[in-house]
Amino acid sequence: MQELIEEWTDDSCVGHIFTDFAPFLRMYSEYSSNYLKSFATYNNLKHSNEAFFIMISEIRQNSECQLTLEDLLITPIQRIPRYEMILTDLFKNTPEDHVGYKILKDALDLVVQVADGITEGIRLVEKTIKMEEMRERGMDINGLIKAHRLFIREGIVKAKERKKKFHLQLILFNDIIVHVKKTNVNEVDLSLERYIWPLCLVWLEQNNGAIKISGPTGEYTFKDDGEWGDLIQAAIEKQLKYLNDKHGYEINDEEHRYGDFNFEYAKYSGEWINTKFEGYGTLLT
Repeated sequence: MQELIEEWTDDSCVGHIFTDFAPFLRMYSEYSSNYLKSFATYNNLKHSNEAFFIMISEIRQNSECQLTLEDLLITPIQRIPRYEMILTDLFKNTPEDHVGYKILKDALDLVVQVADGITEGIRLVEKTIKMEEMRERGMDINGLIKAHRLFIREGIVKAKERKKKFHLQLILFNDIIVHVKKTNVNEVDLSLERYIWPLCLVWLEQNNGAIKISGPTGEYTFKDDGEWGDLIQAAIEKQLKYLNDKHGYEINDEEHRYGDFNFEYAKYSGEWINTKFEGYGTLLT
């Protein structure tokens, strides 16, 4: 690249550098796929191994590098999207009759293919980092972490329940929604069943900018910020489709559901309609 820049002419092009290097770009996809595992291992060691925590703290203090280990781990993943941005801008500003126009287009297509595979990995990375931030804020989320569970969003909303107003902490995953009043959020184990509704047993209503979510043990109403409603609805629909496909259910729809829920003194497994037992089911006390 440096040699090309030093001898640059009006007919020069960088496209061939990326097309020649394209096979090696696939390594970034593999790195991205393994990143979550490495980041999870790092976090587990940081919180469970005192010697490891002391070691990385001392290295950080004695290093002249301003980047943390977390920064260094994610840097390779961020590189491909940057290549895509540079090539996209360069392609837009290259005349169609330029000798390097076609090869630049080929280079951009190759980088986009790799970037598309990494984009989802970046989203997962960002969500993993968000989970770590929640943990550092004192939220006990360890029991919520499962192999199949994907974090979607968390936040605090001003909610209302039976005319009482309060701040409600919501944590949305692909299969559950956690709901707990703000005053208790750092004092409880958020994996306790009293704070969790499975999404297959959550009903959502949206009306004039307000959201009402209802579950087996109650309902909350709060103002939509333009994202909560769509995210919850999409997560519910995706989970219902997954359960229908996995178990062959034909009952899961907007009102009718099938699912299990552990109440404080009993467990119900069966059919529901709008948060109520309906149809076939079993109640164990």
